[in-house]
Amino acid sequence: MQLKQLSRIVVRFNPWQENGKSAREFLSRCQSPAAIASNPECKIETLVRVQGDPYVIIEYTNQKHERIETGSKTVTQILEQINSVAEEMTVTEMLSKAGLLGEKMHSDWGVYNDTGIVSKTPHE
Repeated sequence: MQLKQLSRIVVRFNPWQENGKSAREFLSRCQSPAAIASNPECKIETLVRVQGDPYVIIEYTNQKHERIETGSKTVTQILEQINSVAEEMTVTEMLSKAGLLGEKMHSDWGVYNDTGIVSKTPHE
């Protein structure tokens, strides 16, 4: 797991309930040496909960916050949800550094902007 685009993670679950399994596994992955090495500045907090459903709160480096209810999700689903936002941030950052953010890009497949296909041209 990469923590590059994350500034804070809060994992809240009841360790004695079965629906906390994915939250525990997610926490374990966040605390792995490889994950910590990817962003040592990311703060990871664990809150033990006696009642209620488990959840994760993610704070991204762009100040966006996301609460993910984890009780009915697998750890893979949690990671996919977080990674999709982090990957979008990485692409936006790369486009910005290249001076292409908000610019239209032309190719044989169509005209694209930073949010997707604007128009399609037939392939010759």
